[in-house]
Amino acid sequence: MAIEPNPTLPAAAQQAPVEQDARERLDNASVGSGSASRGGPDMSKGPIAVFNVPKEKQEQEHQRHDNEAAAGVATEIAPAMPYISSSPGPSSGEQSGAEVDAEQQATVGEFPGRRAGLSSTLPLAAGELPPPPTIAGIRLHEEPDATGKGVPSSAGVVAVGAGAGDGGGNEQGRESSDSENMNAKQSDAMRNVLNLPDLIITLQDVSYWIPTPRRSLKELMSRKKKPSSGQVVPERPKRIYLLNHITGTIRPKQMTMLMGKSGAGKSTLLDVIAGRKTFGTVEGTLLFNGQPRPHNFRRLCGYVEQTDTLMPTLTPREHFYYTARLRLPSSLEKDEIDDHVSSVVAKLGLQGCADTVVGGLRHRGISGGEAKRVNIGLELITSPTVLFLDEPSSGLDATTAFDIMRVVRKICDDGTGVLCTLHQPSREIWELFHNLVLLSTGGVAFFGPTNLAVPYFTRLGFECLPGKNPAEFVLDVLNSTTPTGYTSVRGPHVDDEFFLKQYTDSRMAEERNYSALATAEQAAAEAAALSEKDLNETFPLFQNSAQHNMKVLLQRSGVRLRRDSNFYVNRLIVPTIVALILLLLYLDSPYDMSGIRNRQSIIMLTVTFFLIGTNSLISLYIEDRIFFTRERNAAAYQVSSYYLATTLVELPIVTLKAFIWVTLVYWTVPFDETADKYFFFLAVGVVLADIGIAAAQFFGFFISTLESAVSGMIIFALTALTFSGFFIRFQDIPDGWIWAYYISPAHYAIAALVISQFDGTTAYSQTQTVCLTGETNLICPAPGNSSSPIPCTDLLLPLPSSVILTQLGAQSGFFGSIWPNFVALIIFWVIFRVASYCALRFRQHGRR
Repeated sequence: MAIEPNPTLPAAAQQAPVEQDARERLDNASVGSGSASRGGPDMSKGPIAVFNVPKEKQEQEHQRHDNEAAAGVATEIAPAMPYISSSPGPSSGEQSGAEVDAEQQATVGEFPGRRAGLSSTLPLAAGELPPPPTIAGIRLHEEPDATGKGVPSSAGVVAVGAGAGDGGGNEQGRESSDSENMNAKQSDAMRNVLNLPDLIITLQDVSYWIPTPRRSLKELMSRKKKPSSGQVVPERPKRIYLLNHITGTIRPKQMTMLMGKSGAGKSTLLDVIAGRKTFGTVEGTLLFNGQPRPHNFRRLCGYVEQTDTLMPTLTPREHFYYTARLRLPSSLEKDEIDDHVSSVVAKLGLQGCADTVVGGLRHRGISGGEAKRVNIGLELITSPTVLFLDEPSSGLDATTAFDIMRVVRKICDDGTGVLCTLHQPSREIWELFHNLVLLSTGGVAFFGPTNLAVPYFTRLGFECLPGKNPAEFVLDVLNSTTPTGYTSVRGPHVDDEFFLKQYTDSRMAEERNYSALATAEQAAAEAAALSEKDLNETFPLFQNSAQHNMKVLLQRSGVRLRRDSNFYVNRLIVPTIVALILLLLYLDSPYDMSGIRNRQSIIMLTVTFFLIGTNSLISLYIEDRIFFTRERNAAAYQVSSYYLATTLVELPIVTLKAFIWVTLVYWTVPFDETADKYFFFLAVGVVLADIGIAAAQFFGFFISTLESAVSGMIIFALTALTFSGFFIRFQDIPDGWIWAYYISPAHYAIAALVISQFDGTTAYSQTQTVCLTGETNLICPAPGNSSSPIPCTDLLLPLPSSVILTQLGAQSGFFGSIWPNFVALIIFWVIFRVASYCALRFRQHGRR
C-alpha cells in the first residue's frame, strides 16, 4: 500500500517502510508513556510515523463520529488495540502482533485506542486530553468541558450499568446521567472551595529497602559448625530490597492498577507513593508536581485501607457529616455541608442505608459492600486530587466488587486520579482501568496502558487463549516462573529476571523514563512561582483550628456513647450493683475498733474499684485507636483535639460514676456525717476514677494487643494496691521496697481518706475490762464470770485519733495531713494524663 506524503511530518517519518514487521511496530508505537487518558505516547518529543488511510474511509469515519456526537449516546466499538485494522478483526485478547497483516497497517495512529481511520498526524496540544477510553466494549461519548476540550462523560458508565442490570431505557439513562452530572458539579464546586490542585506523581528510579532482621535465638542455636577451609560462605545481606528502580508517572484523572504476584510489592509501592511508610528507607526521586512531597500531602489525597474502619454506632450519613465538619472549611454553612454529604451518598448509591447504623459483631447493620462504599466515601468528602485504594475488592463477591470499582470509575471521571492495588480483578474490572503497573519481585514487568498488556506479553512469546481474562493471563505469565506451578498460559519457562530485563530494555521503559523526567521538569517549572511559605499558607496541614475540631469530636463522641449499650452497663449499672452489695455487708458498722477496720476496708475497696474497674474500657480505647489512626493519617484533626475531646467527654461520666458509688457507700456505712468530709471523699473518688481512666487509655494507646494491654493494667493496679499501706503498714515495709510505697497512687488516696475520716475524731471508743481493786498487775477473769474472786468490769473508753491513725499505718510529719496527700494524688493524675497523651501521639502500631 502506498504511503501518502504528509506535510506535517518530518521527512524521516514520511519514509517509514510500510512493510515493517508487526512485532517491531509494537516496539516503535509509543507504548506506556502515560500521556494519554488511555496511556498514549509522549508527543512532547514530536510526532511519530503515521500511516494514513484513504480519504473515502476517513470521510466515512468522520461522518460516523459526527452522527454519534449528535446522538449524544455511547456507541459500541472494538476494544482498543496497539494497532487497529481498517476492517473488523478479533479483539486484543485474541490477536497478537505477529498476526497483523501488512495489508492492515493502514490505520496505525499515534496512540492506542484511536478510532479506526481517524489517525491524526499532529501531536497533542498542551493540556489536550486523549481520546475516550473503552469500558467493556463501550466508548464514552466526548463532552466539552469548560475549556471547550473533549472529556469523557460518566454517562457511558451509567449506560453500562443500566443495560446490564435492569435494562433501563433512554429516559432512565438520561435521569441517571442528570443526577451524576449534578454530583459531578457538586464535587467540582467543593474542589474549588478547597482550591486543591491536580497532582502529577513522578517516580524516578524509586527503590525501597528494610534492614535485614536479626537472627532469632533459635537460628543462632541451630547454626551449623564453622565451614571447612576453602569453603566460601555467602555474606548475609544487610538490606532487603522490596522495590527496585521503579520509574513512571501517575497522572490525574486516570485509573492506574497495581498488580503482581503475592509478595511482589503492590501494597508496598502504594504506601511509598502515599507516604504511609513508617519503617524502611526510600531511595530515588519521588516528586509531586515536580516538587518533593509537600507537608500537607495527606490533605490532598485520600487513602482507603483494605480493612473497613467504621464506627459501629454511627450511620453512613453521620460518618460523612462529621468527616465533612472536620475536613472541610468551618466557614461552610450547615446546609452546604448537608448538600455535599447528600451528593456523596447519591454518588455511592447509599440512599437505602444512609440512616442505618453501620453495626458490628454484636449488632447487625449495613452489608459488606455498603461498608466498603462508606469507607471510600469518607475519603471523597474532600474531593481529593488522588485516591489510593488498597485491595478495595478484598472479601467481596464478583458482582459487589464490580459495583464498587464502577463507583470508583465514576469518581475518576469526576476528576480524581486513582491508584489501586488489586489481586486478581475480573475482566469487567480490568476494562475500567486506564493504566497497569505490573510488579514482579519488586521490579516492574509492565508499566503502560491496560489494553497493551496482552499484546506486550504476546510479543514475548506467551499466548493468551481466546476468551481468557487479561488479568488472569498476565498473572499466569508471571507465575510461569514457578517450575512446579500449574499455569494455563502457553509460552516459555522463564525466571523473574526475564520480565524485569525485557521491560527495562524495551522502548516502552525508555519512553516512560523520558516522559517522567519531562513531566517532572514541566510541573516543577509551573510550581516554581509558588514558594514553600505560600504553599503552607494556602494549604495548611489541618483544615480547621484545634478548638473547632475538638467541638466536633465532642459531639460525635456524645452520639456514639448514647447509642452504646455497654456504656450504661460498664459506667453506671456495675458501680451501682457493687455498691449495693457492699452496702448490705457493711451496713451500720459500729464505732469501735472493728468498725474502724470495716471503714478502712471500704476505703480500700473504693480505691481498688476505681483503679481496676476501668480495665473493661481498654478494648474501647484500642478500637478508638484504629479510627484515630485512620483520621490522623488523613490530617483530619490535631492529636490534642482528639485527646481533649476524649478526656472531656469522660469527665461527666467519671463524676457521675464516683457520685453514685460514694453516695451509696458513704451514708450507709456510715462515715463522718459532716458535709465537708463527704465532698472531700467525693473529690478523691473523682480524681482516682480519672486516674483509672487515664491508665486504661495509656495501656490501650501504648500496647498493641488487647490481651497485653489488659495484663499491663492488672499488673499496674495490683502493684499499686500491694504497696498502698493497707496489706502491709508503712512501718513494716522493707527498706529495699519503700520506693514502691512512694510511687503508688493508691497509697496517697488511702492516706488522704483515712486521715480525713479519723484525724481529730472522738466518735470511736473501745471496750476494756478493768480490775475494781485498782491493782494493775492482776489478771482479770473473763467478763461476766461471777465466781471470780477478783471484782472486774467493762469500761467503754474513747480511742484517741492518734492511736487510730497509728494502728492504720498512717504517716506522721509532712504526709500526716490530707492536703499533701491530695496534692500528690493530683500530681499522679497529671502524670498519667501526660503519659496517655504521649502514648497516643508518639506510639505507632503496625509498622508499614
